[in-house]
Amino acid sequence: MKAQDYDAWHEMWHQPGYGSTVEVRFTDAGRTTVQSYGGTGDACMWTGTYLASQALRYHVTGEAQAKANAIRAAEALDRHLHVTGKPGFIARYVGEQSDPAHAGEVARCVTEPDYVHCLDTGEFAGDFWKGNTSRDQYTGWFFGMSLAYDLVDDTDMRTMIRDDVEEVLDALIAQNWKIIDVDGQPTTAAPSVITSQQMNWALIGYHITGEERFFDIVKEWAHPEKRAVDASVEHRADEPLDAALRSEPRARELFNLLRLMRPYCDRSDWFQGCSASRSTSRRICSTTRFSRRSTWRRAASIRRRTIIGTTRWTR
Repeated sequence: MKAQDYDAWHEMWHQPGYGSTVEVRFTDAGRTTVQSYGGTGDACMWTGTYLASQALRYHVTGEAQAKANAIRAAEALDRHLHVTGKPGFIARYVGEQSDPAHAGEVARCVTEPDYVHCLDTGEFAGDFWKGNTSRDQYTGWFFGMSLAYDLVDDTDMRTMIRDDVEEVLDALIAQNWKIIDVDGQPTTAAPSVITSQQMNWALIGYHITGEERFFDIVKEWAHPEKRAVDASVEHRADEPLDAALRSEPRARELFNLLRLMRPYCDRSDWFQGCSASRSTSRRICSTTRFSRRSTWRRAASIRRRTIIGTTRWTR
């Protein structure tokens, strides 16, 4: 089966070390030896996307391989979080210093020590990680972790995700929704979490943990005076949702806002704000020229090269 072949190829070549999704460059035309890995600066985002695909695949097919893939990817994203040593701060990538294909990256621990960090002691001794993380990377992280939590029936993984999501949100809230690097300063790559992302991530946090402090943030931005959801889509209201979903970070954001808003819309304590969000959702969906099936296919297949083994449910 073609999907199984893709799955095996991705696991063999595109998930070195701990399982983060990266690009690969080979030394030969036969593609038998890795020269180096690329795209590590966006590995967190694409690992989250891959994790979401495997969670959805497992939900539909029940395949043991999909479940194993999802658990490994979730554990990789957990490592992205904890390798930095700063509570709530997520690395762009974490890899093994000993891998020859990472030699170029490891050298940057000397030339760019504020960006690439090599660890020689502690729990993660022998690892290196990339910082200066942007909000797009966090969006991918939340996207994958939320779907894995809902769709993969592994108690240990779900406990890990719940603890990780709470840690990240508490750090962001304490930092006034700024992504703060290990030097105590905001990163230089889109460190400010915009309002629609605050609402999205807090909604995920409430959905997973049940903590009211996260739902309070959702209520705040869902209020008609704030209209966070409207602000995130208003400038594109004249285009179909399918077109909006071609923006990869945007698709991951809208996916969970639309998926998780409805289950909590019956809460009377924020009915007014919820009604505004419902209206927004209807308006977004009514602009599309495509069927619901096409829309959700786009949302789930944000970047086909990272969506492995989903043939059955995307047809």
